[in-house]
Amino acid sequence: MPTRPILCFSILVGISAGAESYFGDYPCLDDEIMDYILNDNYKGIGFDIIGLNPIADANLPPTRNCLPRKKL
Repeated sequence: MPTRPILCFSILVGISAGAESYFGDYPCLDDEIMDYILNDNYKGIGFDIIGLNPIADANLPPTRNCLPRKKL
């Protein structure tokens, strides 16, 4: 059985956990990147942020994109 890679993102380089910016408007992946990831065959995806979704967007687009594809 072939192995599948795990994709890890280091998004918060230079922002320490506990800093105000860590809990605020942290960077997130856009739709184009999310589609690329979801259409590939990764075993898992890891992030160094609190959540996959932008805090300001209550529609939760990345999560809504992942759930129907059973990627979370």
